[in-house]
Amino acid sequence: MRRPLRIIDAMLSAPGLPGFVEAAVRIGVQVGVRLGSTLLGVSPPRGRSRSRRGPDLFWPLAVLALAGAIGCSVGPYDMDQLEREHPALGAVSQHRLSDVTPYLLPAGGSVAFFLCRWPADAPIPVSLPPDASAEERRGLESVLRAWEGAGLGVRFTTAGVPGAGIEIRFIDPEAGATATAYAANTIADCAVAPEALAMQSANVLPAKLVFASIHLWRGGFDRLGRPDPHSQDEFIGSALHEFGHALGYQGHASVGRTIMVKETDATRWAARSVLKGEPFSDHTLRALYALPSGTVIKRVTIAAYRTDTVDRMAQYASERGLAGPFVRVGDLDGFLAWRGETGHPYVMQVRDVRKVLRDPDTLWVQVPLAVSELLDAD
Repeated sequence: MRRPLRIIDAMLSAPGLPGFVEAAVRIGVQVGVRLGSTLLGVSPPRGRSRSRRGPDLFWPLAVLALAGAIGCSVGPYDMDQLEREHPALGAVSQHRLSDVTPYLLPAGGSVAFFLCRWPADAPIPVSLPPDASAEERRGLESVLRAWEGAGLGVRFTTAGVPGAGIEIRFIDPEAGATATAYAANTIADCAVAPEALAMQSANVLPAKLVFASIHLWRGGFDRLGRPDPHSQDEFIGSALHEFGHALGYQGHASVGRTIMVKETDATRWAARSVLKGEPFSDHTLRALYALPSGTVIKRVTIAAYRTDTVDRMAQYASERGLAGPFVRVGDLDGFLAWRGETGHPYVMQVRDVRKVLRDPDTLWVQVPLAVSELLDAD
């Protein structure tokens, strides 16, 4: 009775299988286990069994329940449609692009969820930490070389200046934080052309990454409050992961062979390979860079009043020549911003991006009082 096992393994290793589907598969197997045990009075077959009735009926029930779990799952993005529109994506296997937290642009009574990345036609300027030791600098340069060889088509130059391209900075952990908690964070700003706000049916928006800032810790504190510095593989693994965010993948993969999972064991394993000089590759980031920057992966019509503030701010920005919008997204919230000639930002916050992704009608754009008063007075 090996074939059902092979079927399950094949389903779990399917290219681009969304995390929620994989979870459904595992739940389906568990349901099948319970059904087999309860209805047939047997346990799952282990090794060779002399009983024919139990094992023969056990696995069909498991697979049946598994299929039901998958059939009831509805994914947030249509990856099949994306692959039809962009054959280069279909050539990348076993990616976790379906787990990405997309950038979002609410405007004109709709919200577009889209991907944003760096252009690959020129080197990306990188600013290394000015206080990095020689060993830390060598480690960060190995991370740059790893990503250059990962098949994305990106190149880097360390001639960058702070505030442009990708900047890397060391920050001190807050007192009492453990060395493994929140060991780094990254922001990545996507510049969207103003005309994109009126492009209500475009499959690709004029958008690209223009700035990212990676904040790394050198370590934290143990449970007794004593300094607990990162090991070399922890440091390199953290940097590899954060560079994935800086290159455009926001959120985290739920499972899979990608540096963009949350599990530190996976990042440390990748770091050890890089430190040994072994080739580094990540199919999830390759999938992102197989698509044009600005690719819309979902668009939903919503009540016009939900985008009214953004529409008014866009009009205000157009009349006064403000730069923007710039879009940023994190694990929780998203941000839209315009900037004046002096660099003064006009910022709006989109609360709970993942909830908006599941139910776009919950979109809530929070506006600071100063910006609200500005628009009301216009």
